[in-house]
Amino acid sequence: MLQKVLPETLRTLFVISYRIGLAALLVFTIIAAFYYNLSLQYDLSKISESPKSTVLLDCHGLEITTLGEGANKPVQSKDLPQHLINALLAREDAQFYSHHGIHFKGLARATLRNLKDRSFTQGASTLSMQLTRNCFQLREKSLHRKCLEIALTLRLETQYTKEQILTNYLNRIYFGSGYYGVEQAAQGYFSKTTKELNLAESALLAGIIRGPHIFSPKNNKDAALQQRDQTLTRMLRTGQITASQKQQASQTSIQINTEQPNNNHSYATSAIQRHLQVIIDQQDIRADGLKVHTTIDLKKNTQLQNTLQNISSKNSHPSQPLQTAALTIEHHTGAIRSLIGGSDYTKSTYNRALDSKRDLGPILSPLINLAALERNRAPIVNQPILTGRLIGPTETIRILKRTGLKGPFQTTEDLFRGGAAATPLELATAYSTIAAEGKRPHTYLIEKVTLEDGTVLFENSPSPSTAVEVANAKQALSSLKYHATTKSHHHAAPTHSKRDYWDIKLTSDTTTVLWFGYDKPKAINHREIQLSIDTTVY
Repeated sequence: MLQKVLPETLRTLFVISYRIGLAALLVFTIIAAFYYNLSLQYDLSKISESPKSTVLLDCHGLEITTLGEGANKPVQSKDLPQHLINALLAREDAQFYSHHGIHFKGLARATLRNLKDRSFTQGASTLSMQLTRNCFQLREKSLHRKCLEIALTLRLETQYTKEQILTNYLNRIYFGSGYYGVEQAAQGYFSKTTKELNLAESALLAGIIRGPHIFSPKNNKDAALQQRDQTLTRMLRTGQITASQKQQASQTSIQINTEQPNNNHSYATSAIQRHLQVIIDQQDIRADGLKVHTTIDLKKNTQLQNTLQNISSKNSHPSQPLQTAALTIEHHTGAIRSLIGGSDYTKSTYNRALDSKRDLGPILSPLINLAALERNRAPIVNQPILTGRLIGPTETIRILKRTGLKGPFQTTEDLFRGGAAATPLELATAYSTIAAEGKRPHTYLIEKVTLEDGTVLFENSPSPSTAVEVANAKQALSSLKYHATTKSHHHAAPTHSKRDYWDIKLTSDTTTVLWFGYDKPKAINHREIQLSIDTTVY
């Protein structure tokens, strides 16, 4: 019958198409069976497990502290406000209740885009797929990972109800600032339970998910509020709220809890957590139960903290405490071995080692000499102003920036009198450049991040960059005082105003910078501080 109806050419095409279709179906069936069997190796009961705590380890493997320990209490479905659910779905997966775990149109669109870009930048992930990926750490951007993710997601949808998937998702997802799960985020950000969240707060939390670090209200409240407003706009478009509800929520004042969680925090651990948040965001790490291997030497950091705290307490003014900051950098790698950002973390969490720009004064002189050497000028001994005049402020600033200083700088001859400001971290980087024979270290606090089973999710590696000539760095180093007993070069000086005191020590391996001063600048007893440093620190 087919032969009578169709010409021979069409019959041939039909047969070929039929055979290709059968072959494609066979290949698809084999692939589907392979990934289904592969997915059976994964235990889906883990989906409903509570997130595990993140452990910080020092450079010797000693535990520093645990983040989020005991803070995360999974919420029940009945405790989820409807406006929180609506905000989440409007933001992440508007068709959650209508698909079976996979949004095939979106997936096809993303696939075409990936083929065009020759990369895996588009994912078209549903909430179910995100939950699967986060639970089983399917992070590799490849076709194999995506196929496995789809197979696991389809299994997930057959074993759990939509309500259970939604609840488990909210209990596991990362909300930034060290908060895993919506209950921990609600208490950490707003000092409320999930059940007590209002529409504005729910929209803000839903907006955080795509960028937990950059949209965290503790890191950038304005960015978090923008994400809240975008979520409210989507809720309005999907008919989940009215225009008046959107306006009211947009105008609702949101109070962010500024208290630090009780996690045995210190200046070092808070700095590590800041670094960790950036890594989590950049590397798309969504797993819980992380082991964070840091660069900090816990024993030495604690000893230095106690010593500096004693010096501070002996020299404090009745109206305000004398503050201190300290950093030790391994100058050939950039690993930060100690970090202290103030005299007492329990009274002030402001990290002066990373964030406080203070006047440099005479401590800048060796770097001015270095700038002159870089421009083939011989420094004039103990004459930073005359030395600076040899190349001028513009060239001096250009070279100072290469060593790690960021300014602000005076653009007149006051620069050569020390007219610049820097954080202790910046100054330690600049002096490390001298000690490392002209190679500027790129500082870091985290060596690697692993899962409990040892799987490496992130690993750092030293990446110094050449900033100045080797010979010039060596000559600048030789101009500093050398102590034979400690086998170290040393440079210390108060600023001209006597409001800041800097002390720097360079060994063959490390650069240590100490700073003392008041948050509201006033004159300090620098001679007493210097004596205390000489007798207790070194």
